[in-house]
This record gives sequence, C-alpha cells and structure tokens, in this order.
Amino acid sequence: FLMIRRPPRSTPLYSSASSDVYKRQILLKIEELGLQPERCAMVGDRLYTDIAMANRAGCVGVLVLSGEATMADVDQLEDGAEQRPHVIVNSVAELL
Repeated sequence: FLMIRRPPRSTPLYSSASSDVYKRQILLKIEELGLQPERCAMVGDRLYTDIAMANRAGCVGVLVLSGEATMADVDQLEDGAEQRPHVIVNSVAELL
C-alpha cells in the first residue's frame, strides 16, 4: 500500500492546484516504483477527490462505500464523468 500526503493546508482541497499536487505526487511515486499508472489502483471514499484523482492520474479508481460516497451518488454521475469509479466495494475488507 502507498499513502500520499494531502497538499499544504493553504491549498484548498478542491482547487485545481491541489489536484495538480496530488497528481504529481501519485505519478512521481508510481514512476519511482517502476510501475505503470494503469496497473495501479487508488482506493478512496470520495468521488470528487479520490476517484477523480485516480482517473486523472490514469489509475484504476476503487470506491469504498463505507465512507462518504453512496451508490446513489454514483448513480447520479453522468457517463464518462471523471468521478466515476472503475470498481465499487462496500469496504476495504473486500479488497483483501
């Protein structure tokens, strides 16, 4: 497992600057490990941050329903939305 720190508190969490920081951190670590983004998964419970960032970085987005997002939220997404997860699980335990 790889954990990425969030950007500095002075950077709004939903700004394009924070999303650029996350994307750079993710892609840098993937490159350091000699991996390919499309062979990596990012697991999170928020569609608009975690899953959107996975998609921006070219990773598989895994949504965990034990947190903030619900299936109703997913159902409301338009086809092709950057927040659309590739995989949906009820809890992280399902991934083990």
